[in-house]
Amino acid sequence: MNAAELVTRLEGVRERGPGKWSARCPAHEDRGPSLSVLETEDRVLMHCFAGCYPADICSALGISLRDLFRDDVRRRRNDEVDDEMKRRMEHGSRKRAPAERAEALPAHSAPIAAFSF
Repeated sequence: MNAAELVTRLEGVRERGPGKWSARCPAHEDRGPSLSVLETEDRVLMHCFAGCYPADICSALGISLRDLFRDDVRRRRNDEVDDEMKRRMEHGSRKRAPAERAEALPAHSAPIAAFSF
């Protein structure tokens, strides 16, 4: 979704410049425009000056946070995550169990301090 599509769902929209708008925030009772919308190269940014979270704003608009990112960016990010997971599986990178972590400590490791109460 681009910013132009997003602002059609908002009320009290005012264009503030190329790719910039202000509007009433749909996540709270708003008398004046407290929501700022900015379109960047790969996503739509929103900021409510009353303090609403972007997830709450999206929910009030009936969209998800994912909808704020261009489709090609979402696909590229998913591909990066898939590649990282494959790399980790190929190299056996995984979290160690506590006993394995203890075994991995150098043999000369000693407690730094002893406490008595």
